[in-house]
Amino acid sequence: TATPDSVRLGKNKEAAVKIKDLTAIELSNPDGTSAGIELTYKLELTNKNTLGGNTIGFATTNFRLELDNGNKIPPSSVYLDVEADATKVSDVDKFIIPAGAKPTGLNLFYDQTRATVKLEIK
Repeated sequence: TATPDSVRLGKNKEAAVKIKDLTAIELSNPDGTSAGIELTYKLELTNKNTLGGNTIGFATTNFRLELDNGNKIPPSSVYLDVEADATKVSDVDKFIIPAGAKPTGLNLFYDQTRATVKLEIK
C-alpha cells in the first residue's frame, strides 16, 4: 500500500502524481531461497497548468525507493509528457529490492521539489 497514494509536486504544485497498480512479487532462486522483491507501479500524472500552459515532462530517473536497511535504490525509469489540463498514465516502472530488505517509502522528485510516499507490504 502507498500512503498517501497521490501527491503534488512542482514549484507551483502543477504536477499531481498518483501511484497506481502497486504490486510486490517475491522472487526466489530455483532452490527456493529469496532473491528479493520486484515492486512495480504506474504513475497517473495530471498537469494542473491551465489550458495553453506549459507541458510537463516527468521522468522517474530521480525517484528513490527507501529500504528498511537505510539504502535507497533507483527505478527502471519511465517518462511521461503531459499537456496542460490533461492526465496520462505511465507504463509500468519497477524496482528490484535485494533479498532481506523491505520498502519503507518512495521519494518522488520534480522541478526541485520532493514528496515522500510511505510504503507497506501486506
